[in-house]
Parts: sequence; C-alpha cells; structure tokens
Amino acid sequence: MMERWFWRRWQKPRRLPMVIPDPLPLTPITKSENMAPSPTPSPADKEGSVWLDGAGRVHVTNPQGEHGRFAVLSAADADQVTVLVNGRSVVGERVVEESDHIVVRAHMRAPSAQVRVEVSENEMLATLHVAYQRGERRVLQPTVPGPRLVLTTVSFPIDPPRVTVAQVRTELLRAGVISGTVATRELQTFLDRGESGSLVIARGTDPHPGAGSVEWIDDKRLDGSWMVETGAILAHRRPHPARPGTTVTGKTVAAPAIAPGRQMRLGPGVALMTHGTKLVAARSGYVIAQDGIVDVVDAMVIPEVTSAPDPLVLDGDVTVEGHISRRLVIVTGNLVIKGGIREAEVVVGGNVEVKGTVSDAAVFLGYGRYVQKRAEQHVGRIIDGLYDLEVTAEELLKGGGRSRFPLLLQQVIATKFTDILESLDWFKGALTWPHLNWSDALVRSIQELKDRLDQGQIDSMAELVALRTQLEYLEMDRAVEARPMGHRPMPC
Repeated sequence: MMERWFWRRWQKPRRLPMVIPDPLPLTPITKSENMAPSPTPSPADKEGSVWLDGAGRVHVTNPQGEHGRFAVLSAADADQVTVLVNGRSVVGERVVEESDHIVVRAHMRAPSAQVRVEVSENEMLATLHVAYQRGERRVLQPTVPGPRLVLTTVSFPIDPPRVTVAQVRTELLRAGVISGTVATRELQTFLDRGESGSLVIARGTDPHPGAGSVEWIDDKRLDGSWMVETGAILAHRRPHPARPGTTVTGKTVAAPAIAPGRQMRLGPGVALMTHGTKLVAARSGYVIAQDGIVDVVDAMVIPEVTSAPDPLVLDGDVTVEGHISRRLVIVTGNLVIKGGIREAEVVVGGNVEVKGTVSDAAVFLGYGRYVQKRAEQHVGRIIDGLYDLEVTAEELLKGGGRSRFPLLLQQVIATKFTDILESLDWFKGALTWPHLNWSDALVRSIQELKDRLDQGQIDSMAELVALRTQLEYLEMDRAVEARPMGHRPMPC
C-alpha cells in the first residue's frame, strides 16, 4: 500500500497542464511602490545618547531596539578642544558607542612675561624691553544626555606674572651690561606698571675731548693780516687733557684730543714749538688767522691782469700793481689792487683792498662759499639739460634710431646741449683749484657723466636716466670745502 502511494506521489506525470496567459496587461510598478516602507520605531526602540559631566568625562549609551540610532559627538573647533576616540584624534563629527574610550581636553594658553636687554651698536646705550601676554584657560561646558554632543567651552583670562628686578639684573648680566645702569627705584617704578614697554636701563659715559685756549701775542690785529719774521711767536696754547668715556659693557672709549669745533688748522707757514704750547712763524710773510685757520703766507706781486677766457687762480696773498680787466681772478689769500677793477669778477679768500675804481665788476669775499655756490648752479644746470636731453632721446628711439642711439645722442649733445658740456668743463677746471676738498660722490658722478658723454657710451634711455638721478641725489650743501691755508689740525 505504501509503495503504491510513494510511486504515485513522485513519478513523472505523463502530461503537464496547459498554462493560459492572463488577457489583462500588467500595471508598471513605480519606484515608490517597489521601495520597502520606512520602519516605524516601536515603543521599545530608544536612541543612543552622549553627554559631558561636570568632571569633563564623556558618557555614551547605545541605542535600544531594532531601529534606534547611535549618538554623535561633534568636535568642530580643533583650536579650542582636543578629542581622542580610542587614541585617535577626531575633528568634526564622529559616531560613538559605549565601548569607545573618549578623552576630551580643553586647550589652555599659558601667560608669558618676556624680558630682553638690547645693547646699541656702539655699546653706549642699553634698552630694557618687557612684553606681557595674558593667558587663557578654557573650561568645557557640561551637558545633559542627548543624541548629539557639541563640545563648547568658556574662556577665563590668566594674568601674566610680574617681571622682577632680579630677573632684569640677570638679563643685564647675560647681555654683558655692567656699567651705567639706572637706579633701582626708577626700574621698580617701571616694572610696577605691569605693562609692556621699553626703558633705557643703562647709559655709557661719553668721552670728554681735550679743550684749551689760545692767547695771541697781538690779538688786536686778528681782524686783518700782519707781517712777521721767521721764528716769531704768534700765540701761546694752553691745552687741557681729554677724559675717556666708558661703555655700558665696561669698555673704555678714548677721547679725541681735539673737541669738534674747537680746533685750528695750521698752514705750512706755522710750527708748534715747546711741546706744542707755542705757535711760531716758520717763514717770513703775512699772518692770516680766520675761519679756524692760521698760516703765514708769501705775498705775490703781479703787474696787471688782462682779458682771457680761462680763470686766473692764485694761491696766497697777491698784490696787483695795475688793473684787473675782463677776467675771472681767484685769490685764496689777501688781495691788494693798486689800480682798479674793470668788467671783471674777483674772488678773494681773505681781505681785499682796491685803491682805484671799480667799474662793471663783481667782488666775492669767501673763496669756499663762491666755489660751493657755483658748483650748485652748474649741477642744477646739468640736471635741467639732462631732462631736456631725455625728451630728445625718446624721439630718437621712436624714429627707429635704437641701433645708432649712442652716436646720435653724442651728436645731439654737441650741437644742441652745449650748456651741459660747458658746465662739465667748469668742473674740470674747478677740480684743479688749490685747497679745495671736493665730495667724492660729486667727483665720481661728474667724471662718469663726462667720460660717457665724450666717448658715446650711453647705450640706452635707462642709463641716461640713471646718470641724471645720481646727480639729483647728491648732497650739494657739502659738495666742497675750502682749506686755503693748510690742513694740519691743532687744538685751541
């Protein structure tokens, strides 16, 4: 019986039943109908929570139920708080669970009080610099349990410690400052303010240069010049020794033997005798004592001065027996003209005496001042000419003359800018005049400009502008200084 049933149950049917298709079309299934519905939390579901207690510890509870969500920890501001989850730094949001080891630390900026002593380059001054910076302590705000924990902090300022006198003394020793420090009371007053600032903490002792006096044998004649014989005593010198100074680091500063502005310069006609206490005439001639210079000079006698294009430069005292006519005459000493001056320009370093008449003439007293004034005028004339020359040079370049620019520029200067060449020629002659100390910068600038113009070596507009700018930046008020009667310094 059992075998018959089993055979009938599992044996292959002889013919399958026919499947008849459904005559109705299938309705398309949309995306929303195909999606599974969102699970609806049951009363048994509970979300995870996270919170921070008053001791700064983070607590986490996991969600309960099938559809609960885990808690989220947010550490957005990494400048204020450091968050470590299982030993790894976290910035931004992080899903957390009960098994996580979470450490949070609020940042703190310690206060500072910096002390620095600055010693000047010549070690004559020491400056104390104090810089205070307030600190900041941040405290994490505790929260109640919730699905998201956003860490927030509250900041509290921390005042820096006050700098003490002992700290300053230590910094002074570290900087090597051992002399000339201010009184402790003044230092304490500065520190008690508790503010950032600077204080000159030490000053060196300035050296005192030598001083003295000169007693002239005949001081009534100092306004002019007088004749002396070789060996005559002109004056007695009463020197006073100099006193050295001290730097803040304890070094000795040597004092100059001569105080600035209290010195005489001796010409070759004056000698120091008896251990430098007597001024003696080293030759016969005229004594000249003016502008801090003492000398005995010879007197030159010439018959007359006639017309000539170049200036006549004479060193020393000069006597002209006749007239000076139609010429520039420069005399470094005194000048006596027994005739007159006619249509001439006369420059005298000392005194001038004209026994004749003066007609259409100019007389300048002050050799150095005259040269200084003329030098300023000629430099200004050169600069103005170079400005005009730059305009012409731009037109040459626009006309396609770039390849022949140096040659064209040289030709233009020779024909249309002769005032530049005339001023350069004036400097060429003036640089050879006696007893003048010229500024090295002025001499170099004038010589470079003249050489490059003469040789046609200005290849571009930029070089021309550079030469002009170089002249504009010269300090013309100290371009030249006259030393008409010697250069040996002597303290008065």
